[in-house]
Amino acid sequence: MPTKYKAQLDHVGFDWTKDAELILRSLMAQKNLILAKAGFSGVRGCIYNPATHTIQTERSSFIEAICGALSWAAAVQMDGGFKAANKIISTLKAVEMDPSTINSRNVEPEALGMIASQYQRADETPGKFGFDVYQDEGAHELDLQQVRRAALLAIPVLQTEVKMGRPKKLLLDILGEKLCDLFLRYNDVATRHSIASDGKVAQMEAGPYFDFCETVIALLNQFLAGLPRSYEAKPISAAQVARKSAELRLVRR
Repeated sequence: MPTKYKAQLDHVGFDWTKDAELILRSLMAQKNLILAKAGFSGVRGCIYNPATHTIQTERSSFIEAICGALSWAAAVQMDGGFKAANKIISTLKAVEMDPSTINSRNVEPEALGMIASQYQRADETPGKFGFDVYQDEGAHELDLQQVRRAALLAIPVLQTEVKMGRPKKLLLDILGEKLCDLFLRYNDVATRHSIASDGKVAQMEAGPYFDFCETVIALLNQFLAGLPRSYEAKPISAAQVARKSAELRLVRR
Protein backbone atom coordinates (compact mmCIF):
# COMPACT_ATOMS: atom_id res chain seq x y z
CA MET A 1 0.00 0.00 0.00
CA PRO A 2 1.46 3.39 -0.96
CA THR A 3 2.34 5.77 1.82
CA LYS A 4 -0.32 8.38 2.52
CA TYR A 5 1.16 11.82 3.12
CA LYS A 6 -0.43 14.72 4.95
CA ALA A 7 -0.88 18.04 3.18
CA GLN A 8 1.52 20.75 4.34
CA LEU A 9 -0.56 23.89 4.79
CA ASP A 10 1.26 25.35 7.77
CA HIS A 11 4.66 26.06 6.24
CA VAL A 12 6.88 28.72 7.78
CA GLY A 13 9.99 29.57 5.77
CA PHE A 14 13.54 30.20 6.95
CA ASP A 15 13.78 33.65 8.50
CA TRP A 16 17.06 35.17 7.32
CA THR A 17 17.01 37.63 10.19
CA LYS A 18 15.80 35.67 13.19
CA ASP A 19 16.94 32.15 12.26
CA ALA A 20 20.34 33.22 10.93
CA GLU A 21 20.91 35.22 14.13
CA LEU A 22 20.06 32.12 16.18
CA ILE A 23 22.65 30.09 14.28
CA LEU A 24 25.21 32.88 14.63
CA ARG A 25 24.73 33.02 18.40
CA SER A 26 25.37 29.30 18.71
CA LEU A 27 28.52 29.65 16.61
CA MET A 28 29.79 32.59 18.67
CA ALA A 29 29.29 30.56 21.85
CA GLN A 30 31.73 27.97 20.40
CA LYS A 31 33.93 30.50 18.61
CA ASN A 32 37.25 29.60 20.19
CA LEU A 33 36.77 25.87 19.62
CA ILE A 34 35.71 26.39 16.01
CA LEU A 35 38.66 28.67 15.28
CA ALA A 36 41.06 26.14 16.79
CA LYS A 37 39.57 23.31 14.70
CA ALA A 38 39.87 25.51 11.61
CA GLY A 39 43.58 26.04 12.20
CA PHE A 40 43.17 29.74 12.94
CA SER A 41 45.95 31.09 15.12
CA GLY A 42 46.56 34.62 16.34
CA VAL A 43 45.12 37.87 15.08
CA ARG A 44 45.27 38.19 11.31
CA GLY A 45 44.02 41.74 10.97
CA CYS A 46 40.71 43.30 10.04
CA ILE A 47 38.35 43.04 7.09
CA TYR A 48 36.06 45.73 5.67
CA ASN A 49 32.48 44.56 5.19
CA PRO A 50 30.93 46.61 2.34
CA ALA A 51 27.44 45.28 3.10
CA THR A 52 27.39 46.82 6.58
CA HIS A 53 30.11 49.46 6.07
CA THR A 54 31.90 48.15 9.14
CA ILE A 55 35.35 46.82 9.93
CA GLN A 56 35.41 43.37 11.49
CA THR A 57 38.16 41.29 12.96
CA GLU A 58 39.02 38.33 10.80
CA ARG A 59 37.87 36.06 13.62
CA SER A 60 34.36 37.51 13.50
CA SER A 61 34.30 37.56 9.71
CA PHE A 62 35.23 33.87 9.59
CA ILE A 63 32.49 32.88 12.04
CA GLU A 64 29.95 34.90 10.07
CA ALA A 65 31.03 33.13 6.88
CA ILE A 66 30.34 29.79 8.55
CA CYS A 67 26.97 31.15 9.66
CA GLY A 68 26.21 31.98 6.04
CA ALA A 69 26.95 28.43 4.92
CA LEU A 70 24.88 26.86 7.71
CA SER A 71 22.00 29.29 7.15
CA TRP A 72 21.99 28.53 3.43
CA ALA A 73 21.84 24.79 4.17
CA ALA A 74 19.03 25.30 6.69
CA ALA A 75 17.07 27.41 4.19
CA VAL A 76 17.41 24.70 1.55
CA GLN A 77 16.17 22.11 4.05
CA MET A 78 13.15 24.28 4.88
CA ASP A 79 12.33 25.98 1.57
CA GLY A 80 14.38 24.37 -1.17
CA GLY A 81 11.66 22.49 -3.02
CA PHE A 82 13.29 19.07 -2.95
CA LYS A 83 10.62 17.02 -1.19
CA ALA A 84 9.47 13.73 -2.63
CA ALA A 85 6.81 14.24 -5.31
CA ASN A 86 4.14 12.27 -3.41
CA LYS A 87 4.36 14.65 -0.47
CA ILE A 88 3.82 17.69 -2.68
CA ILE A 89 0.90 15.94 -4.41
CA SER A 90 -0.88 15.61 -1.07
CA THR A 91 -0.70 19.38 -0.62
CA LEU A 92 -1.83 20.03 -4.19
CA LYS A 93 -4.90 17.84 -3.63
CA ALA A 94 -5.75 19.83 -0.51
CA VAL A 95 -5.47 23.12 -2.42
CA GLU A 96 -7.61 21.70 -5.23
CA MET A 97 -10.32 20.87 -2.71
CA ASP A 98 -10.11 24.29 -1.03
CA PRO A 99 -8.17 26.82 -3.12
CA SER A 100 -8.75 29.54 -0.50
CA THR A 101 -6.05 27.87 1.63
CA ILE A 102 -3.49 29.52 -0.64
CA ASN A 103 -4.38 32.88 0.91
CA SER A 104 -2.90 31.77 4.24
CA ARG A 105 0.60 32.13 2.70
CA ASN A 106 1.53 28.96 4.60
CA VAL A 107 1.27 26.45 1.75
CA GLU A 108 4.63 24.71 1.37
CA PRO A 109 6.84 26.38 -1.28
CA GLU A 110 7.21 23.19 -3.32
CA ALA A 111 3.44 23.09 -3.95
CA LEU A 112 3.27 26.84 -4.56
CA GLY A 113 5.94 26.52 -7.23
CA MET A 114 3.99 23.79 -9.01
CA ILE A 115 0.76 25.82 -8.86
CA ALA A 116 2.58 28.88 -10.20
CA SER A 117 3.95 26.83 -13.11
CA GLN A 118 0.39 25.92 -14.18
CA TYR A 119 -1.47 29.09 -13.21
CA GLN A 120 -3.28 31.08 -15.93
CA ARG A 121 -5.31 34.27 -15.93
CA ALA A 122 -7.01 33.27 -19.17
CA ASP A 123 -5.72 31.17 -22.06
CA GLU A 124 -2.08 32.35 -22.09
CA THR A 125 0.87 29.99 -21.67
CA PRO A 126 0.66 28.34 -18.22
CA GLY A 127 3.04 29.94 -15.74
CA LYS A 128 3.35 33.26 -17.59
CA PHE A 129 1.68 35.02 -14.67
CA GLY A 130 2.88 32.62 -12.01
CA PHE A 131 3.95 35.58 -9.91
CA ASP A 132 0.25 36.12 -9.16
CA VAL A 133 0.49 33.06 -6.92
CA TYR A 134 3.18 34.77 -4.84
CA GLN A 135 1.39 38.15 -4.98
CA ASP A 136 4.62 39.83 -6.06
CA GLU A 137 4.79 43.38 -7.40
CA GLY A 138 2.55 43.78 -10.44
CA ALA A 139 0.46 40.73 -9.55
CA HIS A 140 -3.28 40.55 -10.14
CA GLU A 141 -5.70 39.35 -7.51
CA LEU A 142 -5.72 35.58 -7.45
CA ASP A 143 -8.55 33.80 -9.21
CA LEU A 144 -9.28 30.90 -6.87
CA GLN A 145 -10.90 28.85 -9.62
CA GLN A 146 -7.69 29.20 -11.62
CA VAL A 147 -5.74 28.18 -8.51
CA ARG A 148 -7.90 25.06 -8.28
CA ARG A 149 -7.31 24.33 -11.97
CA ALA A 150 -3.54 24.89 -11.65
CA ALA A 151 -3.32 22.52 -8.68
CA LEU A 152 -5.27 19.91 -10.61
CA LEU A 153 -2.97 20.22 -13.64
CA ALA A 154 0.17 20.11 -11.50
CA ILE A 155 -0.69 16.74 -9.97
CA PRO A 156 -0.13 14.57 -13.10
CA VAL A 157 3.09 16.50 -13.82
CA LEU A 158 4.44 15.43 -10.44
CA GLN A 159 3.07 11.93 -10.74
CA THR A 160 5.46 11.33 -13.63
CA GLU A 161 8.31 12.14 -11.24
CA VAL A 162 7.24 9.70 -8.55
CA LYS A 163 9.95 7.09 -8.25
CA MET A 164 11.74 4.99 -5.70
CA GLY A 165 14.82 6.32 -3.99
CA ARG A 166 15.82 9.19 -1.78
CA PRO A 167 15.60 12.84 -2.90
CA LYS A 168 18.99 14.38 -3.56
CA LYS A 169 20.49 16.09 -0.51
CA LEU A 170 21.48 19.41 -2.03
CA LEU A 171 22.33 20.84 1.35
CA LEU A 172 25.24 18.38 1.47
CA ASP A 173 26.56 19.93 -1.75
CA ILE A 174 26.41 23.35 -0.10
CA LEU A 175 28.09 22.25 3.10
CA GLY A 176 30.65 20.07 1.35
CA GLU A 177 31.81 22.96 -0.82
CA LYS A 178 31.50 25.94 1.54
CA LEU A 179 32.94 24.39 4.71
CA CYS A 180 35.90 23.00 2.81
CA ASP A 181 36.57 26.40 1.23
CA LEU A 182 36.53 27.99 4.67
CA PHE A 183 38.81 25.34 6.13
CA LEU A 184 41.30 25.91 3.32
CA ARG A 185 41.67 29.55 4.31
CA TYR A 186 44.00 28.46 7.08
CA ASN A 187 45.17 25.06 5.86
CA ASP A 188 47.14 24.07 2.79
CA VAL A 189 45.04 20.95 2.31
CA ALA A 190 41.86 19.42 3.68
CA THR A 191 42.35 15.75 4.40
CA ARG A 192 40.24 12.96 5.77
CA HIS A 193 40.97 9.32 6.41
CA SER A 194 39.35 6.26 7.91
CA ILE A 195 40.50 4.50 11.05
CA ALA A 196 39.39 1.27 12.67
CA SER A 197 36.81 2.14 15.30
CA ASP A 198 36.92 -1.25 17.05
CA GLY A 199 40.40 -2.43 16.14
CA LYS A 200 39.01 -4.84 13.57
CA VAL A 201 36.63 -4.11 10.71
CA ALA A 202 34.40 -1.12 11.43
CA GLN A 203 35.70 2.17 10.08
CA MET A 204 35.16 5.76 11.12
CA GLU A 205 36.19 9.11 9.69
CA ALA A 206 39.07 11.08 11.15
CA GLY A 207 41.40 13.94 10.32
CA PRO A 208 41.58 17.72 10.90
CA TYR A 209 38.94 18.59 8.31
CA PHE A 210 36.56 15.98 9.70
CA ASP A 211 37.07 17.37 13.22
CA PHE A 212 36.26 20.88 11.98
CA CYS A 213 33.10 19.64 10.24
CA GLU A 214 32.03 17.68 13.30
CA THR A 215 32.18 20.77 15.51
CA VAL A 216 30.31 23.01 13.07
CA ILE A 217 27.69 20.50 11.91
CA ALA A 218 26.69 19.81 15.51
CA LEU A 219 25.41 23.39 15.72
CA LEU A 220 23.44 23.07 12.49
CA ASN A 221 21.88 19.87 13.79
CA GLN A 222 20.93 21.69 16.96
CA PHE A 223 18.96 24.19 14.87
CA LEU A 224 17.37 21.49 12.67
CA ALA A 225 16.29 19.50 15.73
CA GLY A 226 14.13 22.45 16.79
CA LEU A 227 12.08 22.45 13.56
CA PRO A 228 8.60 20.88 13.29
CA ARG A 229 8.53 17.30 12.08
CA SER A 230 7.00 18.34 8.76
CA TYR A 231 10.41 19.64 7.63
CA GLU A 232 11.86 16.12 7.92
CA ALA A 233 15.14 17.67 9.03
CA LYS A 234 17.17 14.61 9.90
CA PRO A 235 20.59 15.10 11.49
CA ILE A 236 23.54 15.53 9.15
CA SER A 237 26.80 13.79 9.97
CA ALA A 238 30.26 15.25 9.63
CA ALA A 239 31.19 12.10 7.73
CA GLN A 240 28.53 12.87 5.10
CA VAL A 241 29.90 16.37 4.64
CA ALA A 242 33.51 15.20 4.47
CA ARG A 243 32.60 12.54 1.91
CA LYS A 244 30.70 15.08 -0.17
CA SER A 245 33.74 17.37 -0.13
CA ALA A 246 35.77 14.42 -1.39
CA GLU A 247 33.24 13.73 -4.14
CA LEU A 248 33.61 17.35 -5.20
CA ARG A 249 37.40 16.70 -5.20
CA LEU A 250 38.02 19.32 -2.58
CA VAL A 251 39.37 16.87 -0.01
CA ARG A 252 42.20 14.38 -0.26
CA ARG A 253 42.32 11.09 1.58
